[in-house]
Amino acid sequence: MNDKLKLSALLLTAILALFANGCRLPGSVSSPENANSAAKKTDSSGADASSDRKADASVPAACQVAYYPVGPTVERKYHIKYAKNFLPEQDYTERYENFADNKFVAKTDFKDVSTTINWTCTPDGLLATQYGNSIDIKSGGGSKIETVNSRGVSFPVDARWKVGEKWTTGYDIRETLIDKNGKQTGTGEGKVEQQAEIVGEEEVTVPAGKFQTMKVRIVTRLDLTVKVGGMSVPTKTEVETTAWLAKDVGMVKSASEMAGLTSAVTELVSSSK
Repeated sequence: MNDKLKLSALLLTAILALFANGCRLPGSVSSPENANSAAKKTDSSGADASSDRKADASVPAACQVAYYPVGPTVERKYHIKYAKNFLPEQDYTERYENFADNKFVAKTDFKDVSTTINWTCTPDGLLATQYGNSIDIKSGGGSKIETVNSRGVSFPVDARWKVGEKWTTGYDIRETLIDKNGKQTGTGEGKVEQQAEIVGEEEVTVPAGKFQTMKVRIVTRLDLTVKVGGMSVPTKTEVETTAWLAKDVGMVKSASEMAGLTSAVTELVSSSK
């Protein structure tokens, strides 16, 4: 493979790795056998019948946001599907641990990738301080992302969850591209900026059940420069995501699209509190 083709392939790898992070919101997870019980926890109007979730004493007060509940026993399981089988369908799970000093860790497990994300709890809400950090490539090549700086808020405080509210999140990142043997093949550096807005309220049905949700539109802009073999290529990419979040449940669905490349839909399969 000549350097130009190699650079193109690595550039696509870098962009798709960032897309994978940009097309989903953090969640938590439970085992597949709990999906039926989760689906039954709705009343005849479709509202979540288990939304009267009590605060967990082990979770700092600043970390308790109704539309993104976290805790040592909270788990959610999601299924993600890409358009036209661009990538294989897969499940992922998220759990939460290490609650201390207004901080916690979110752990996510895919079939071939495990990630951990550090969160901080502020007066403005919750902030994921890393954008796709600690990616462990268990098989094949891929990308590892280091967050140099983070700013803004990922999930605002409860008082701001109303139609028309807007917020932003930003990251300065470095990316390392690796082959299937773990050898570094290229690097990347740039910024990720996310702009979110609550655009409405909507009832949605997913495998976990029927939920009354807040509909949030998120635009993620990736400004990245990839370097390999003495060549450097700047690229700008935009990911558009619509997410549906239920009070005391978290994200129940998201739909993301990267123009000209691919799209993805993520749905809640089951949840436990």
